[in-house]
Formats: sequence, C-alpha cells, structure tokens
Amino acid sequence: MHECGHGLYEHQVDPSLDRSPLSHGTSLGMHESQSRMWENPRRRSDPFWRYFFPRLQELFPDAVRGYDAGRWYREVNAVERR
Repeated sequence: MHECGHGLYEHQVDPSLDRSPLSHGTSLGMHESQSRMWENPRRRSDPFWRYFFPRLQELFPDAVRGYDAGRWYREVNAVERR
C-alpha cells in the first residue's frame, strides 16, 4: 500500500515534464510524506481491518489469538503520551 502511494505521486507528474528536472518529486521527504498520506488513512481504518483481519488470523494465528477485528483496530491505532 505504501508503494502504491509512491506510484500515485509519480503518476500525477505531467508527462510533458519527462526528461526534465521537474519529472520527479521535489525530494525524498516530500515523496515519503505523500505516500504516507495515501497509506495511513486507509491502513489504519476500521473497514480495512474488518476486511483483512480474517486473513491476518490465517497467517499469524498465534500472534492474534484473543483478538477480534475491533480490538485489533483499537490497538493498532492506540495513541500514548510520551
């Protein structure tokens, strides 16, 4: 999903800019931030985990034993003050 964000960012560059200094993202930091803007809202969403949690259970049954999709969603989105 993260790499898809990179692809979407690159896809928005006007093809007329190919072979010029303007044909890529302004910096690695900007590229990463745009990719994360695509990834985070989806990967941390409740619908995402309700859909993918059964697959996670199949692949890693011991790691998610005792969890359901709702509890998993709350824990992957937990925020703690440091």
